[in-house]
Amino acid sequence: MCNEIIGSIREHYSKAKKFIIWDFSYSNLNAMTNEEFIEISEVVSSIATHEKTAYVGNLQIEFGLLNMYRAYAELAEMTPAPKVFRSKAEAEVWLGL
Repeated sequence: MCNEIIGSIREHYSKAKKFIIWDFSYSNLNAMTNEEFIEISEVVSSIATHEKTAYVGNLQIEFGLLNMYRAYAELAEMTPAPKVFRSKAEAEVWLGL
């Protein structure tokens, strides 16, 4: 899954100007390692130019893992700092949609 996420980041992040929503509501992130989360945060820090990033994880495990990723992103001084939500509707409100 890490390679797919990094591939999407490399392909799409340079096109995003305002915001990005990653909806992991139907995903299974528990197979990802700490090193993969760190690698993703480092790739994002080198590419991102948009203003806001929202992550959605409605299951407790995804919500927790995404918050762990958010902590890695802060350590990597990733801009913009992501915010994690339990629903896409909450993310959309935060993004102003």
